Amino acid sequence: MKNENKTKDQLIHELIEIQKKIADLEEIIIEGKQVKTELKESEKKYKDLVEETPIGIANISLTGKIVYINKRLEKISGYSREEVVGKNVFKLGIFPNEMLKILKERLKVRLRGGLTHQRREIPFKYKDGKWIWIEITAKLIKKWGIPASLRITVQDITERKKAEEELKNSEERLKILFDYAPDAYYINDLKGNFIDGNKAAERVVGYKREELIGSNFLKLKLLSLANIPKAAKTLAKNILGQSTGPDEFILNRKDNSKVTVEVSTYPVKIKGRTLVLGIARDITQRKQAEQQIKQSYKKLQRTMEATINTISKIIEARDPYTAGHQNTVSQLAVAIAQEIKFPEDKIEGIRIAALVHDIGKINIPAEILSKPSKLNEMEFSLIKNHPKTGYDILKTIDFPWPVARIILQHHERLDGSGYPNELKGDEILLEARIIGVADVVEAMSSHRPYRPALGIDKALEEISQNKGILYDPEVVDVCLELFKEKNFEFKL
Repeated sequence: MKNENKTKDQLIHELIEIQKKIADLEEIIIEGKQVKTELKESEKKYKDLVEETPIGIANISLTGKIVYINKRLEKISGYSREEVVGKNVFKLGIFPNEMLKILKERLKVRLRGGLTHQRREIPFKYKDGKWIWIEITAKLIKKWGIPASLRITVQDITERKKAEEELKNSEERLKILFDYAPDAYYINDLKGNFIDGNKAAERVVGYKREELIGSNFLKLKLLSLANIPKAAKTLAKNILGQSTGPDEFILNRKDNSKVTVEVSTYPVKIKGRTLVLGIARDITQRKQAEQQIKQSYKKLQRTMEATINTISKIIEARDPYTAGHQNTVSQLAVAIAQEIKFPEDKIEGIRIAALVHDIGKINIPAEILSKPSKLNEMEFSLIKNHPKTGYDILKTIDFPWPVARIILQHHERLDGSGYPNELKGDEILLEARIIGVADVVEAMSSHRPYRPALGIDKALEEISQNKGILYDPEVVDVCLELFKEKNFEFKL
């Protein structure tokens, strides 16, 4: 009876164990179902991700048959998956023949255990016939260690290729502009070593580009000793990031001839490195032309001086008082103009005009000019006509200054009481107003055939009393200052 009870207990125990195992198995089955569900969900997410990715993806068998393409690849290629899945990628005509050979060779390499990844940029024929550029990456997929298929990723890089091509064309255009620019373009480092130069740079210094590159301007002795400090200052400014120029340099060419250049420099960044772009313009011919112009101008000045002196001598031969008078009037008129801060060029015009301001008296009989008594009305009318006569004599001469007009107006007065045209105020050239004051002061202070010298004090009294009435007030003030404070004296 006891053995039977033990057997029953054992059976109950075994039954309980079996129930536990069944419960564990049910739990495993439930977990398996959950894992399977999660796996399916994961696979779905992966498929969704592959479908929606912005990169084209395809699976291709080892024989070249297309197994799968995603939506992005449909858009990139223009083909729907129904049109290509199951077809051989090498027979669709979407790659150039040369590219097909390369792709087949690459596939063989992979199957022989070569590279498992390959990235390449290739032309691709879109469905409508146009060609685009794609970047294609192929990865060898293995199952149980055995090559099974290729996973292809594709990106449309047409716009990038266009941009690269445009950049390349732009660089080529810039290179052409650099090489064929009429001015010398060169690049050097901050130590003065040449990095590059264009054809004009070769012409300017006489060295080939190969001779310049890597050389220093000091080693080549391009600069004279006098120009080296200026070049050093230029380089120092470049180091501080400052542009310079244009500065003038005289260069020693390879054949030892000289060339004058105007140089501007600009610090530039190339691949993170600070270099200097220099532009040198050959101004040798311009400098020679300027020198010729200066020489011509000096020659013209000498000719003009000789002409003026000849005119003065002609006047002096008829009336020595008038000739000496013009010279001293010119001295005072120039001194007044200098005090007023006239430009040098205008002062020269006043000097010339004053030296011949009485040239019109050449038309007046000598006996009237040297008459020791008071002139009658007819004689004075002849005298009053000398500014017009002087104007007529000189008006056709192309002076750089209004000499003829100055001479015409030097007896005009601010209140309109002068002659020959009774001009007033600002109608009278300032140069004529200056000569007018100098003319009165010199004439009154000097001896004349018809009277003794009245003296400088009397002359200064005359212009003081009539300041702003007959004579320009500023000119009068300056004239008074010259005599009373700066001890001006006429040089005979």
